[in-house]
Amino acid sequence: MDPELYFEATFRNKVKHIGEWALSVPEGLLIVDRSSGHPIHMEQPAIVVEAIRRVVFPGIALQLQKALINDGIQSFLSTYKSLKRRYPADMFGEEILNSLGYQLLHQKRLKEAVAVFQLSVREYPNGFNPYDSLGDAYRAAGETTKAKESYRKSLKLNPQSPSGGKLKELEKEN
Repeated sequence: MDPELYFEATFRNKVKHIGEWALSVPEGLLIVDRSSGHPIHMEQPAIVVEAIRRVVFPGIALQLQKALINDGIQSFLSTYKSLKRRYPADMFGEEILNSLGYQLLHQKRLKEAVAVFQLSVREYPNGFNPYDSLGDAYRAAGETTKAKESYRKSLKLNPQSPSGGKLKELEKEN
């Protein structure tokens, strides 16, 4: 038998058997067929793995944002803790908390922004940016002493941190 005709017949048979089922499954279900002849499955398995991870582990930032908007800071903190237990560590990074904290800061939700940046500092104590961001939140909240402390810690971790200029501005104001 001609290999092309065989492949076509096999493919049609698979579609016939799983076609209706595949179309009726809930959104987000991913079907991976090991016998697929598609080059992505065979030559670029990292793409398949990443697609599976996105289905199994939906976006962290989105879940945290939803918890914060719907139920407040306590829900956000418990959701974060829960996600940290369930998700692979490499899916977390400073930028997730930093981004959410600045969203809150721009919305003038200062207490919540401070809480998110405090969490960031606890999670990433060796990163200069969480301390710089926490300093920004304290500064916006009018807590200049705490802002200066955060900026100093950021500078200690990275002398090139933008906290240097911010600290000078605060010291001029007082």
